[in-house]
Amino acid sequence: MKYEEAVSIVSKNPGESFTGIILTKKDTFLAVYVISSDEEDPDWVTVSYEAGYLFSYSGEEDCFSLDEIPEDVLAELKKIDFKSSINLPNILGLTSDYVLYKLFPNLPNPDNADKSKFISAAKVCVNKWNEM
Repeated sequence: MKYEEAVSIVSKNPGESFTGIILTKKDTFLAVYVISSDEEDPDWVTVSYEAGYLFSYSGEEDCFSLDEIPEDVLAELKKIDFKSSINLPNILGLTSDYVLYKLFPNLPNPDNADKSKFISAAKVCVNKWNEM
């Protein structure tokens, strides 16, 4: 589902969350977005962000309320599809290549994978995710 629909569902269903992913920067940088609301404060819907280069231990993270999302981030959010987080494995705090490996278990193990083949296969998986 698209960003606006995910926000609408989360706004109406406290505790619900949806996850979206995108590869950027020549398919070597993975961004993970989670739209969620707090059961105790259902009016506060947030978009959490974790991202990093594939095969790198460093990354970045942020969290935005709906009215604080920067325009460039909002534009990216509108390009990707979101899936219910309840049906996904726990991916928070992992390196980007392991996030992909958890979401798409058919990918080769990043520990011993050829990096260029892993990235090519990951790109196909992420593109399919965002076509649904």
